[in-house]
Amino acid sequence: MTARSLVTLGVIVALGACGSAPTALPGGPGLVSFDREAPEGAATFARPEWKVGDRFVYRHGGEQRVAVRVVAVDEREIALVDEVLGIRNVVDRDFGYLRLEEPDGGIVTRWDPVDARFSWPLWAGKRWACRYVLREHGGAELPVLAEYHCDALESVTVPAGSFEALRIWRRSRPLLEGDWLDRCDLFWYAPAIGQVVRRLEATVLTELESVQRQ
Repeated sequence: MTARSLVTLGVIVALGACGSAPTALPGGPGLVSFDREAPEGAATFARPEWKVGDRFVYRHGGEQRVAVRVVAVDEREIALVDEVLGIRNVVDRDFGYLRLEEPDGGIVTRWDPVDARFSWPLWAGKRWACRYVLREHGGAELPVLAEYHCDALESVTVPAGSFEALRIWRRSRPLLEGDWLDRCDLFWYAPAIGQVVRRLEATVLTELESVQRQ
């Protein structure tokens, strides 16, 4: 995995390598569907609030240590910085991917308008979907459909400890003609700390090693 993709802990940057994607695509519509009402009696989980100084350290593939820290929060966006590379991962207030930025402000990757990784409130059984254009530095563009399903609340143990976590499946595909294979990823979100504690992408496991919340 490249250093840039490590900043986002395995986002689907690889899809942007498709050279056959058209250029000058308009942005996608963003969130296109979501379950609106939780079943009666279901436990629901509201959107967390991150603060400047929150710090999350992950172990990627059992070897690589990735430390990210919240450096800016406003009414629209949250920015996290990789403490080694200086790359900024900018998400919206619902924690959807917006863009990756070089330390000098240059944009590496942009999700236009957003890859909506979460739809609040969450509950076991909730589904949602979004459509966006993945734009890479150098001009590569790819329209993508991403579908999410939060199918369970379960206990998971990672180096940072044991957590009750919502298991979320992510299925994505390019919105282009051709025989494309779906890509499936899986991550576990722990409401107690407001962050993903485990992620399985392209057979590589990433787990939370430590967390510091302000």
